[in-house]
Amino acid sequence: QYFQVVDKKAPTPVMVDIATALMTNCMVELCAKQFDKGGCDGNCISSYDNCTYSSDLYFTFSNVLPQLDVNPAKWQHQFNKYGRYFYDPVSGQISTEEKYLFGEAYAWDPENRTSCRVFGIDREGNGPDLTNAVEVYVWDQFAMNDDCDDNNYDFAVVILTLNNEGDDCPVVGSLVNGMISNCSTSESVDDVKVRFDNGEQNIDVLNNADGSYNANLADDSYSVTASKQEDGLYGLTTLDLVIIQKHILGIKKTDDICKYASMDVNGDGRVSAADILVARKMILGSLPAVTNWNFLDEQYVNDNPNISHFDLTDAYTKDISVTNGITQDNTDFTGVRRGDVNFSALGMESRNGETSYISIDDQNIEKGMKVEVPVYANQLKKLVGLQFSMDIAGMELKEIKSGLVNISEDNYNVVDNNLVVSWNTSAEITSENDALFTLVFKSGINGKLSDVLSINDNVIHSEIYSTDELLISDLKLEYRNSGVYTLYQNEPNPFSETTTIGFNLPEDNSYTITIFDLTGKVLKEYNTDGKAGYNSIKVSKKDIGMSGVYYYRLNSGDFTSTKKMVILK
Repeated sequence: QYFQVVDKKAPTPVMVDIATALMTNCMVELCAKQFDKGGCDGNCISSYDNCTYSSDLYFTFSNVLPQLDVNPAKWQHQFNKYGRYFYDPVSGQISTEEKYLFGEAYAWDPENRTSCRVFGIDREGNGPDLTNAVEVYVWDQFAMNDDCDDNNYDFAVVILTLNNEGDDCPVVGSLVNGMISNCSTSESVDDVKVRFDNGEQNIDVLNNADGSYNANLADDSYSVTASKQEDGLYGLTTLDLVIIQKHILGIKKTDDICKYASMDVNGDGRVSAADILVARKMILGSLPAVTNWNFLDEQYVNDNPNISHFDLTDAYTKDISVTNGITQDNTDFTGVRRGDVNFSALGMESRNGETSYISIDDQNIEKGMKVEVPVYANQLKKLVGLQFSMDIAGMELKEIKSGLVNISEDNYNVVDNNLVVSWNTSAEITSENDALFTLVFKSGINGKLSDVLSINDNVIHSEIYSTDELLISDLKLEYRNSGVYTLYQNEPNPFSETTTIGFNLPEDNSYTITIFDLTGKVLKEYNTDGKAGYNSIKVSKKDIGMSGVYYYRLNSGDFTSTKKMVILK
């Protein structure tokens, strides 16, 4: 019968009760082994263990050990450079000399079997406490041997007094100050992370509510960047994709560096079709709905305010050198939200205050049947893009067939029973009576299509874009043969040249549209036969006369309805 004997007894720490350390320039480096009561640099250690020679004991300032087996190549590189290892006192992961000098990391000296730490100025420039209760741990070889030790430790508390010979503690390193602003408005931006990278580590600071930030850094060279992320799509719509596409194709290029930076949706410093792809996936919900910012070195923007095609990679980083405790001001950044090219999140988009309609024919549906739904945009001119969210609960989308609009799977997605569509083009489309596209469903219910499909703003705001000015109209859905009479508001309204009056007839029938002024005087009548579903007429200012307020009335069968319209000068 065999037995394995395992050592579970911790070493006995024998430490000084009180220690005093003399600081130089408000800084002193102390190693844990120095607090052993033997006091002769390891040659006469007082702490002892039942299984390990005193000279082989290990000393640390905490019960966390350096994780030297994690990324050993990085640890070895650090040791080759500094002759010791720097580690995080909480996690044991690899750290840096810069953090060590600010007291944020410990050093491990393998030759002397001890960890060391710095007592001194912190990153905010505060001096150390002059009296400190320091825990000193003694270990039996960190379980590195194959003999009897089993990673045992114990600790003692030493009262450490620091003495700077009466001098005030100076600031260590250099102070870097800066501001973060919005590139399009120059207003401050808060909650921005500023990162300083010296090639070995990253130091992050968060800016203040007024946009300012400051950082106290050890002397070194740094690459400085800024970043911010928000939940939700702030201002990103399909209209922004229209603008990006026109820029890429050279149809309408921008030379404004702020707008160009907002087109860089994927943050690679360039504007390309890849940015459109990423933005559309975010709109459709295929990618998480988060908004990132692109921040540019403000000095770079001041030197390059206008660009037509550029790589912004250099603009996203500012290189600085800090030395000799000299304060460095004006390390400023200015930023834009990725994708919000027309700055609609700031209320800068061009809305015309009108509503446009897409139309479908109502029909009876049965559970399990294939349902094809052509979608029309009657009398819509110069269509360049649209986006909408449609409630399709009870229906299973099988595909979308192209019509006047070329639709692919990249243009739509289904999110929580909502069909989300985002489409744009560089060539304007005028829709008369042809279908834009056709929705193909498998019905999951019995009833009418009008009881199921409806446009909403559940996922994205439903809107449509037209004309060279990229005007935005809210988008609604109408049923062309819903079995009821409907008179729609003329579009556009007000108008200066022509307008369209749309109406719905439940069946083929004749109709009369009468235009009259405020006194009731009839100015124009339109009489013809209409078809079941959607109908429209075009009205010219020349047929009416002067600018002002007028009325139009629809008469068909027993139905009468009146609406008001305005003609501009």
